[in-house]
Amino acid sequence: MAFTPLSIRWAQMAAALGDQLAHNRNSSKMKTFVTLMVTALLFVCSPVEALDRDKRLRVVSPVHANERVLVTGQEQREKRHGHCVDDGTREEDPVCASNGKKYLNMNRFEYNKCLIQAEDGEDITIVDLDFCREALLEDLESEGLL
Repeated sequence: MAFTPLSIRWAQMAAALGDQLAHNRNSSKMKTFVTLMVTALLFVCSPVEALDRDKRLRVVSPVHANERVLVTGQEQREKRHGHCVDDGTREEDPVCASNGKKYLNMNRFEYNKCLIQAEDGEDITIVDLDFCREALLEDLESEGLL
């Protein structure tokens, strides 16, 4: 929880009142005042999480939601072909496909192979990693980057 300058000031005032209370222990006005100050301090320091979840979403949504979000072709393909499942594996063990693209690992290759098969009817296979290196060099040369 972050303390604001206001909450720090309240804490300082409560400490000063606590000192006064030590001298005037029997004063009911002092006890009431200190109780109110502590309650106010707790209220000021209460976190935002105390709000209703739906209300928080209404506050956050206009700030972070952008209705003009562009959906990539990859995302559209994934929605159309729900039978292609990405298992979420992200360990790095690169494989090269016959389309000249290098995939992160075998699971990513299988996932993209399924999407390509469903979308284009093209069947890709695993080839030697040198094939992808050569394809990348050709692309760089054709774009004048090499």
